[in-house]
Amino acid sequence: GNGNDKEEQEEEKRKYSATNKRRTMATIDTSTEREEVKEGKEEKAAYYVLVGGEAHETQGVIPEKRELMHTSLTYVAAAYAQLRGAGVPRSRIITIVQVRDYLEGLKDGQYPKVMYEKECALLLKEGGSDYDFDAVCPSTVWRVVLGLKNENYPKVVPKGKDKVKSLTLAIYSHGDSHPAVKIIKHQHQHQHQEKKEADNAAAAAATAATDILP
Repeated sequence: GNGNDKEEQEEEKRKYSATNKRRTMATIDTSTEREEVKEGKEEKAAYYVLVGGEAHETQGVIPEKRELMHTSLTYVAAAYAQLRGAGVPRSRIITIVQVRDYLEGLKDGQYPKVMYEKECALLLKEGGSDYDFDAVCPSTVWRVVLGLKNENYPKVVPKGKDKVKSLTLAIYSHGDSHPAVKIIKHQHQHQHQEKKEADNAAAAAATAATDILP
C-alpha cells in the first residue's frame, strides 16, 4: 500500500511539473510573440518643427546693419534644448533657423557671438540647424510640415496618420518678412522650379486644410 501511494505521489508530481512547465513555456512564447509584434510595428510619434528667422534684406550683412538682434535664435535653441532634455530624439525635432548664417557674421570672442554660442551650445554640438541661411523661408516650412521630401529637403515630417501622433509647429519671430522661396543667384531655371514647387506645396496645404475642416 505505502509503496503504491509513494509511486502515485511521484507520478502526480511529474504530471504537475510537466503541466506547469508547458504553461510556463506557453507564457514565454506568448510574451515573446507580443514583444516581436511590438518591435515590428512602427509606433506613432510626436514631431516638433522649430522656426526662427530674420528679414532677408538684412540677412548675411555685418551685425551693425541688421535691423534687430536675432532674438528668435535663442528661443529656438532653448526650445531645442528643453525637448532634448525631455528625451525627444533629434530625429523628431526639425529646426529651421539661421544659426551659422548669423554666427558667421559676428566677431569671435566678442558680444553677442559669445552669448549666442552659449545659448545655442547643444544645438551647435548636435549639428546645428537642419535648414540654415536662405533655406530659412516659408517654402521650407511648407515642405517640412507637408512631408515633401527630396534631396534639398531631406528632413521633413513623415507622411501618414499612422506615423505622426502629433505635430508642434513653433514659430519665433520679431516680425519682418522673407522671400517665399530660397533665392539662388544665377540659377533662374532652378529658382523657377523652386517657385513652382512652392506653389504646389501651398495648394496641397490648402487641400489638406479643407479636408480636416468639419
